[in-house]
Amino acid sequence: MDSNSEQSRLDAGPRLEDLGLEESFLRDAALRGLDNALSRTGFANPGAQSHDLYQDLSEDIRRRLGRMGWTVGTVNNQRRVVHPEGLLAIVVTAAKNVGVVGDPMLVPVTTPKGPVTRKSIDRYHRLTGQGFFQFEGLPDPERADPDELAAAAPLWFLLHHLVGRTLLLELAEPTGYRISGKVDSWGRRFPLAPISFDDESDFPGEAGGEDDLDIPITRR
Repeated sequence: MDSNSEQSRLDAGPRLEDLGLEESFLRDAALRGLDNALSRTGFANPGAQSHDLYQDLSEDIRRRLGRMGWTVGTVNNQRRVVHPEGLLAIVVTAAKNVGVVGDPMLVPVTTPKGPVTRKSIDRYHRLTGQGFFQFEGLPDPERADPDELAAAAPLWFLLHHLVGRTLLLELAEPTGYRISGKVDSWGRRFPLAPISFDDESDFPGEAGGEDDLDIPITRR
């Protein structure tokens, strides 16, 4: 690696580990939802696979991070899991082009987002975390209320997209969205290694139906 490449790597921002996360941890949190999604048959309702992934991944990532000192806060009925120091707050969402890098025409595009999510993204350039500072001789500040911390921490997405029997995952920092509410502008991105199950015998049933990213919920 030449000096310019090394400097570009250093300037790229923090690593996933700097955010208190590990790739294997995020991938493991997706296994239950993937199991349930791939167990669906052609008799399931439309969007059942996406519903399984969204609900199970959301629950499991909060439960696992909660054991590591993260908190769960609610912002207008949207639950977010928040880093102990307010570095980021994570929500799960479906998207297309997850994990694609190197092609500016193929960036992740999420399902439409509502006013709560869009407001958090609009504050992206003004927010760097909880804003706590420590000075010698002064006591540590009080811990913020979980809901207040969830509203203040920069919003990140754990993106997912099921393609056949392969689950694509990416942790990404949203910075902008279309007029439709679909997020398509990003800051830091951390594509994760895909989780693939090519052997049909790994899970019962057949994952029938169309690849449907839309989840019938109120957009927040």
